[in-house]
Amino acid sequence: MRFLLSCLCLSFVLILAGCGTPADRRLDAPAIEITGLTAGGDGYALALRLTNSNTVPLVVRHSTHTLYLGDKRIGRIEDREPIGVPPLGAASHTVALPKALAADVRFWLTNHAGEVHASMDSSLEIVIGEDDSMILKSTGRGTVKAP
Repeated sequence: MRFLLSCLCLSFVLILAGCGTPADRRLDAPAIEITGLTAGGDGYALALRLTNSNTVPLVVRHSTHTLYLGDKRIGRIEDREPIGVPPLGAASHTVALPKALAADVRFWLTNHAGEVHASMDSSLEIVIGEDDSMILKSTGRGTVKAP
């Protein structure tokens, strides 16, 4: 009986060990901070700072961001610009807003002068191999001023 119980416990432990996520797939999403919103010739650009808490570098192939100013959802930004973030380090990145979204931002900021709370929900496609990637979700926050 004791032998049977020991075998049963060992089998259970081995099953649980086999259900674990492979080490290369256990990545934490980078922390994102909104560091500014600047007006340029044709529109606006969102300045970001990505901080990597992993001991391996992260390469973001593609990202999608949903921007909020105050409590209002302004719109969605598709960013095809790759971003490299060093291990246990940070990288700055600027995302150009599409013209339609820039017009919405301009309208919103003209009606809300001063410093504005900005946030975003991000979906980041992280390269983990030559033909392999994974999606990590992150939330960013910051304060922006009307330019």
